[in-house]
Amino acid sequence: MFELFSPEKRDKALHRLNHYYKRNLGEQYLIEIPPPNSCTSELANLLQKHGAGKQCYALSFNGDIDGKELPLLTALKHAVGYGFPSLIVCIPNKLAYFEAE
Repeated sequence: MFELFSPEKRDKALHRLNHYYKRNLGEQYLIEIPPPNSCTSELANLLQKHGAGKQCYALSFNGDIDGKELPLLTALKHAVGYGFPSLIVCIPNKLAYFEAE
Protein backbone atom coordinates (compact mmCIF):
# COMPACT_ATOMS: atom_id res chain seq x y z
CA MET A 1 0.00 0.00 0.00
CA PHE A 2 2.88 2.36 0.82
CA GLU A 3 4.20 2.13 -2.72
CA LEU A 4 0.88 3.09 -4.26
CA PHE A 5 0.95 6.61 -2.80
CA SER A 6 4.25 7.58 -4.41
CA PRO A 7 4.17 8.05 -8.22
CA GLU A 8 7.71 6.66 -8.54
CA LYS A 9 7.06 3.64 -6.34
CA ARG A 10 3.57 3.12 -7.79
CA ASP A 11 5.14 2.63 -11.22
CA LYS A 12 7.46 -0.05 -9.81
CA ALA A 13 4.55 -1.80 -8.09
CA LEU A 14 2.57 -1.84 -11.34
CA HIS A 15 5.56 -3.22 -13.24
CA ARG A 16 5.74 -6.18 -10.84
CA LEU A 17 2.29 -7.18 -12.06
CA ASN A 18 3.76 -7.80 -15.53
CA HIS A 19 5.70 -10.95 -14.71
CA TYR A 20 5.31 -11.83 -11.04
CA TYR A 21 1.59 -11.37 -10.50
CA LYS A 22 0.99 -14.92 -9.22
CA ARG A 23 3.56 -14.47 -6.50
CA ASN A 24 2.56 -10.87 -5.70
CA LEU A 25 -1.18 -11.46 -5.69
CA GLY A 26 -1.07 -14.92 -4.11
CA GLU A 27 -1.65 -17.72 -6.56
CA GLN A 28 -3.91 -19.52 -4.07
CA TYR A 29 -6.40 -16.62 -4.37
CA LEU A 30 -6.51 -16.46 -8.17
CA ILE A 31 -9.34 -18.09 -10.10
CA GLU A 32 -9.00 -18.09 -13.85
CA ILE A 33 -12.09 -17.13 -15.81
CA PRO A 34 -12.30 -19.55 -18.74
CA PRO A 35 -12.54 -18.22 -22.32
CA PRO A 36 -14.34 -16.52 -23.79
CA ASN A 37 -13.68 -13.95 -21.09
CA SER A 38 -13.48 -10.61 -22.86
CA CYS A 39 -17.12 -9.47 -22.60
CA THR A 40 -17.03 -6.63 -20.10
CA SER A 41 -20.73 -6.77 -19.26
CA GLU A 42 -20.51 -10.51 -18.52
CA LEU A 43 -17.43 -9.94 -16.35
CA ALA A 44 -19.24 -7.17 -14.46
CA ASN A 45 -22.23 -9.48 -13.91
CA LEU A 46 -19.94 -12.26 -12.66
CA LEU A 47 -18.18 -9.91 -10.22
CA GLN A 48 -21.49 -8.49 -9.02
CA LYS A 49 -22.79 -12.01 -8.49
CA HIS A 50 -19.88 -12.44 -6.06
CA GLY A 51 -20.62 -9.23 -4.20
CA ALA A 52 -19.04 -6.41 -6.22
CA GLY A 53 -20.87 -3.12 -6.19
CA LYS A 54 -21.24 -0.68 -9.04
CA GLN A 55 -18.09 1.25 -8.05
CA CYS A 56 -14.49 0.03 -7.91
CA TYR A 57 -10.92 1.27 -7.58
CA ALA A 58 -8.43 0.71 -10.42
CA LEU A 59 -4.69 0.07 -10.38
CA SER A 60 -3.69 0.02 -14.00
CA PHE A 61 -1.12 0.78 -16.65
CA ASN A 62 -4.00 2.53 -18.40
CA GLY A 63 -3.69 6.13 -17.22
CA ASP A 64 -7.36 6.77 -17.98
CA ILE A 65 -8.39 4.65 -15.00
CA ASP A 66 -5.30 4.27 -12.78
CA GLY A 67 -5.74 5.48 -9.23
CA LYS A 68 -9.40 6.29 -9.72
CA GLU A 69 -12.65 5.17 -8.18
CA LEU A 70 -15.10 4.69 -11.01
CA PRO A 71 -18.02 2.57 -12.21
CA LEU A 72 -17.10 -1.12 -12.47
CA LEU A 73 -18.19 -1.44 -16.09
CA THR A 74 -16.18 1.63 -17.11
CA ALA A 75 -13.05 0.25 -15.43
CA LEU A 76 -13.50 -3.12 -17.12
CA LYS A 77 -13.99 -1.50 -20.54
CA HIS A 78 -10.63 0.26 -20.14
CA ALA A 79 -8.79 -2.76 -18.69
CA VAL A 80 -10.01 -5.78 -20.65
CA GLY A 81 -7.87 -6.28 -23.73
CA TYR A 82 -5.66 -3.26 -22.98
CA GLY A 83 -2.54 -5.42 -23.21
CA PHE A 84 -1.00 -4.42 -19.88
CA PRO A 85 -1.99 -5.38 -16.34
CA SER A 86 -4.87 -3.87 -14.43
CA LEU A 87 -6.20 -4.72 -11.00
CA ILE A 88 -9.82 -3.70 -10.48
CA VAL A 89 -10.63 -3.74 -6.76
CA CYS A 90 -14.32 -4.44 -6.27
CA ILE A 91 -14.44 -5.10 -2.54
CA PRO A 92 -11.28 -4.04 -0.66
CA ASN A 93 -9.33 -7.06 0.63
CA LYS A 94 -11.97 -9.48 -0.67
CA LEU A 95 -12.70 -9.34 -4.41
CA ALA A 96 -10.81 -8.01 -7.42
CA TYR A 97 -10.45 -8.61 -11.12
CA PHE A 98 -6.95 -8.92 -12.57
CA GLU A 99 -6.21 -8.55 -16.25
CA ALA A 100 -2.73 -9.75 -17.17
CA GLU A 101 -0.69 -8.60 -20.14
